[in-house]
Amino acid sequence: MKRLSGTGLMSLFFVAAFSLTVSAAGMGGGMGMGGYGAGTGSGMGMGGYGSGMRGPGYGPGYGVGSPGLTCSGTVETLTGTLVSYGNAGGGITIDTGTEIEELYGVGPFWYWNSNNMDTPEVGETVTVTAETATVGSTERDILISMTIGGQTIQLRDQATCLPLWRGQQRPMMYK
Repeated sequence: MKRLSGTGLMSLFFVAAFSLTVSAAGMGGGMGMGGYGAGTGSGMGMGGYGSGMRGPGYGPGYGVGSPGLTCSGTVETLTGTLVSYGNAGGGITIDTGTEIEELYGVGPFWYWNSNNMDTPEVGETVTVTAETATVGSTERDILISMTIGGQTIQLRDQATCLPLWRGQQRPMMYK
C-alpha cells in the first residue's frame, strides 16, 4: 500500500472539500427590472443552497457596483407627435415641431398594463416630463412621466430617478 505524502494528502483533502462544496450549492437565479443596457457595474445575487434546478427569479435588481445613473435634477416638459417607439424599456422619439427628441426609459409593457394604460402609438400626441441623466459617460434624456389622451403614467420617482417598476413582480400571466 502506497502512503500519501503531506502534499498528496492535502491535495486529496482539497479536492474532497471542493467536491462537497460544489455539490451542496444550488444555483440561484434572479432578474432585476429597469436600468439601462449601457449602465456600468455588475449585478450579483446570492444563490440558494441545496439541490435542484435553477428557476427564474424576479427581484429588485440589486447589485454590486456603480448604479450607472446620475440625474441632473432639471426636469423639462415636452409635447409632440410620437415618431418612433422602441422595444419595452427602450426609447421613443417625438417631434416637438421645433426639434426631434430622443427619450429613454419607457418601461416594460406589463407596467403599463398594470396601470391600465396602453403604450403610445406612432402618430399620437404625447406630453412627457423628462430629466437629463448621465449613464456611464453618456447623457440621455429619461422619461419621468408621459401623458397620452388625458391619461398620465408616472414612470420614475422624480427625486431618485429610479424606475417605479423596479422591484415589482411581473403579473403571473407573464412568468
